[in-house]
Amino acid sequence: MTQQKNALIEDFMTPFPHTIGEEQNLIKAKEILREYHCHHLPVKHGGKLVGILSSSDLRFASKAEDLNKITVGDVMTTDILEVPTHTPLREAVEKMLENHCSSVLVTRKPGDLLGIFTWIDLARAHLKLG
Repeated sequence: MTQQKNALIEDFMTPFPHTIGEEQNLIKAKEILREYHCHHLPVKHGGKLVGILSSSDLRFASKAEDLNKITVGDVMTTDILEVPTHTPLREAVEKMLENHCSSVLVTRKPGDLLGIFTWIDLARAHLKLG
């Protein structure tokens, strides 16, 4: 078991999260979130990480009349929080708190998505580490 003091974000992240293209409409995003029981979708354009869409973003946008006409790129958050895989767990959680984020994207290098760490992963880490 990973020791709490030496715990790294990569030990608790969800690897290879589902992603969505920024050109997709919000109906597609809603389907993906529902199908995979997740709350965050990293957003890509041409294979490059460009943002993140949360279920909160989707709920806010759902007040619009036609979700088929609104794209992920219209409502995604472009100010994404990334950390390298070797980031200490505590440091990643501190960044999430400082930035009022419910997730952080875990990357090999900037824009090279390997995983996502959310408040659900944090709860699992807490249970495992005690």
